[in-house]
Amino acid sequence: MRTSCHAESRQRQPAADRRRELQLLANLESVIQHAREFHDGHFYIFSFTTHYKGGFGTPNLDGPDGCRDEIWNLDGFDSVEQLLEHMLTPSCGCIRLSGRGAR
Repeated sequence: MRTSCHAESRQRQPAADRRRELQLLANLESVIQHAREFHDGHFYIFSFTTHYKGGFGTPNLDGPDGCRDEIWNLDGFDSVEQLLEHMLTPSCGCIRLSGRGAR
């Protein structure tokens, strides 16, 4: 039986890369759980040209300026891994934007 290219590449993946991938998935699951418990399930991740930004809540993109100021003021991170780790620290200051769905 033939396996997919993705499955074959995962089998050959170095152990360090596999650990990194598992940590990323664990952090993402923790962010999802935190969002469910404290923010009605809402969180966001933005990928920009040079960095990532994210937070909890629902950004209001429908206003005249959307939520550009709030997003501008968020810290930027070089990788999704760094962003997720930041979002999971109690002192991260991830703001809850006042958009639709936010309470």
